[in-house]
Amino acid sequence: MGIRILFSIGVLASAGAVAGELFLEFEDAAVPEGIAAKQSTVSVDTVRRFRGEQSLKWDWQSGAVLQIDRTVECRPELNRREEGFQKTRTFKFWIYNEVPMPGKQLNIVFGDEQGEPCSFPYNLDFSGWRSAWVSYERDMVGAPDRDLSFIRFEAPAEGAGTFWIDDLAPSLSIDIRWQAPDHQVPFVNAGLQDLLLAPPHTPNILIDAEVRPLGVGFELTEDHRAAFREIESKLRATYPPVKKSAEALITNFNSYRIVKDEAGVIRGDFLPHLSSKAHKEGFPKRYQPEIMALSKMHDFRSYTELMLDMARLYQVEQTDELKSAFLLMGEHLLDQGWQAGSVQGTVHHFGYTSRAWPPAVFLMRDELAEAGMLEPMADALVWFFNVKKHFLPPSPHLGDMDYLNTTVFSELLAIASLPDSKEKVLYFEAFKNSFGRILALESPGLQGGIKTDGSLFHHGMHYAGYGVPGIKGATELINVLDGTHYELPAAAYNTIKKAYLSARLWGYPYAGFNACGRHPLLYGSEGLAASMRVLAKAAPETDAVDAELAAAYLGMEGGDAVALFGQPIEPDVPQGAWSMNYHSGLIYKHGNSSVQIKGFGSGVRSHETYGTDNRYGSYGSHGSIQIFQNNRAHNSGFEHGGWGWSQPPGATTLILPLDVLEQDDGFYGRSVPQSAPFGGASHLEHKIGLFAFQLDPDPKKNHAEALSVRKSVLAIDGRLICLGSGLSGKAGYPLVTTIFQCGLRDGHDAVQRGENWIIDPYGTGHWIAPGTALKQQTGRQESRHNKTKQPTEGDFSMAWIDHGAGARDASYEYVSVLEADAAIMNAMASNEFYSVKRQDDRTHAVLVPSEKLWALVNFQALEDPVGPFISISQPSLVLLKQLTGSTLHISVTDPRLELSSRKTAAPVEVVLEMKGRFKLAKPVAGISAHVQGSSTVITVRCAEGEPSQFFLQTS
Repeated sequence: MGIRILFSIGVLASAGAVAGELFLEFEDAAVPEGIAAKQSTVSVDTVRRFRGEQSLKWDWQSGAVLQIDRTVECRPELNRREEGFQKTRTFKFWIYNEVPMPGKQLNIVFGDEQGEPCSFPYNLDFSGWRSAWVSYERDMVGAPDRDLSFIRFEAPAEGAGTFWIDDLAPSLSIDIRWQAPDHQVPFVNAGLQDLLLAPPHTPNILIDAEVRPLGVGFELTEDHRAAFREIESKLRATYPPVKKSAEALITNFNSYRIVKDEAGVIRGDFLPHLSSKAHKEGFPKRYQPEIMALSKMHDFRSYTELMLDMARLYQVEQTDELKSAFLLMGEHLLDQGWQAGSVQGTVHHFGYTSRAWPPAVFLMRDELAEAGMLEPMADALVWFFNVKKHFLPPSPHLGDMDYLNTTVFSELLAIASLPDSKEKVLYFEAFKNSFGRILALESPGLQGGIKTDGSLFHHGMHYAGYGVPGIKGATELINVLDGTHYELPAAAYNTIKKAYLSARLWGYPYAGFNACGRHPLLYGSEGLAASMRVLAKAAPETDAVDAELAAAYLGMEGGDAVALFGQPIEPDVPQGAWSMNYHSGLIYKHGNSSVQIKGFGSGVRSHETYGTDNRYGSYGSHGSIQIFQNNRAHNSGFEHGGWGWSQPPGATTLILPLDVLEQDDGFYGRSVPQSAPFGGASHLEHKIGLFAFQLDPDPKKNHAEALSVRKSVLAIDGRLICLGSGLSGKAGYPLVTTIFQCGLRDGHDAVQRGENWIIDPYGTGHWIAPGTALKQQTGRQESRHNKTKQPTEGDFSMAWIDHGAGARDASYEYVSVLEADAAIMNAMASNEFYSVKRQDDRTHAVLVPSEKLWALVNFQALEDPVGPFISISQPSLVLLKQLTGSTLHISVTDPRLELSSRKTAAPVEVVLEMKGRFKLAKPVAGISAHVQGSSTVITVRCAEGEPSQFFLQTS
């Protein structure tokens, strides 16, 4: 037997009690006490059941009433934040209707002896099981100001019939984002319903009503059918037959207990959308193990994955047993409410759990059609994946990484599963035009998507864990449509291409802290490269490969170009500097090394935690510097076991106990009250890079972990000139700047020391300014796993600058030298190639005489002249290189994006006054120069964190 009645005191009770239950499942022999019917009859029944073995059967006629006397905890003060999110008190139930009743409704009323303060109608134009999650505070007619004592179901005014009710919860505390409207309760969470801005993976009743493609004006031709078959052939190749044990699949099928009796009634175990989330949602944590243990349950994901396994095996073993089992699963799915117009109460995170459903339907479309099930099943796919949105103008809201990763390929499969018709032609045309335009749209503000600098933006940051699967998903779709009538346009292709060309910069050989999000481990580029190769072969409007992508792939992976791409192509191994301010980062590649430098601010999030993920990773964006060699054997020294979470290389941090470092396991990480008002990166002609990072404590809060930090890095000629100033931390925790932290492996375990220099185990040299309190240790480190908190350990070598506990206005200066040896470091120590001209809270200024280069980080407006600059109007990054005696090459960047939910900061003008009389060598949009006495005033328009570059000549 399943759960009977679960009490808020945490015990199972008899059917006689009427107060305090969390939900009812009607599993006892008699109707529970406190349930009464008027002008109708009520009983427990096994014919229809949603969960468990029984449900409540209500045989009704016009004017019938079913009343359930139960405490309904819905007073307003119960709507509060829990576990980091706003919750709302919600009524939840399941109901079965045998015959659709268009235009008729149930009325569900909540009240007590004082009155009936709230109610809602429930539309009855459906057959099968349906649910609803209705918020007392937001969704009902009226709203309660107190707890109530009964729930009353009022039958339609006309007619008669039977309903079955199951899994009824008078009041659950549910995340306020989760409830979704459908055709039964279209008023629920109405804010989700927007024709252009609704979540792309949420069924939308407005779109469903707005869009009715009729397919008039043309005839379905053999050319149309040929186009369908061409796409179907490519899709089938994406899901090739697999050899699995038919016996094992049937055994799994039998675990769902699906049977169909002589009357045509199908029964089986229930299929919640999310087993680990939605099923437990609303119940206090202390009851969740009991609920999970007592419930007979499966989940939609595992169910549809079994359907896909059956469909793929059926391609090579077309047995009646497999076919019959698959069709029964499909019929049970429809009966359980997985039909067009229903959302099961919620479809939150639907894309992750649903990916097996569309290919299963697609592969078995002929068998479903033969059984008369293809049309309702394909309609369900169109509904749940919101495919009709492609008939509307495209919105940048659609192009986020979740959509590209989890949903868009399913949309294509849903269309391909439709019966051949004129409507299907319109769906394909709409999808081609809409998705092609979606990919080409800009992604504004904090909206996820592919940003102008190639960042794969999600959850407020550049995020490989979402972004790489996202562009791989888009690539798979582009490849399927390549060469067909519905091939995507060049603009869409070029957006994904740009993302890959950027990814080979920030993601090869690994994506590290620069793109980790809540996954503080290295993200390998093997899959990225493989997908890049596929995209290179899918160039639109041609049978030739995209030579630029092919060259990028060969630069990463090597190989025979002719064998791989059918023509000789030279590998492209990028060298130089790239700024990507949508992740506040600088990428620098020199020789055989790749460097990733990472900050945060201006709307770009530092990091993310997610339940039990990345508990200790909040320092990964504090000016971290990871140095890789261009092969996957070199991982910049990162090893999870024993990793010192307080000391990412390059970062300035407090050495905190792990419990303090974790502190808050909220959804979006620790919230130390401090700001990152300025930071990001710039470059000069992709040859020289400049990075800055600033932290300021909240002056109104005296938080023990708040920092004051000014950091900069100039990347030039294989060297990283690293400066820090104004470094301050609270007393009690040591403030440090970590030079390196390297896990020791075979062949990477030696540290070399010299006068004022050290070479780490991976071959990077570090020259440290004389007088610096450098500490270095090699040995066993103990730590914890970032998810489980279990102890970990490993052998490491680490070096850091100790600024001391309670440091005030500390500073540092060091230079990291790529691919160094003792001779290089000795030469570096005896022959300085740069000069620090200013290093304070306002400005870092470096001169490199041999390159005739000035680099300025202006944390604030420059008011005191330095070098050739008299003043600079606001915070900015400036690089100036003298090319000849009369020509200067200048790059000016304001990296501050100031991202809001839908907007990036408007362009700003940076005004520089320079010594000497200059003019623009050639006109540049957004830049002007005019002589003012013996100086020149240059006005530079800066936008989206991109460098504005120009040439000056002596006037």
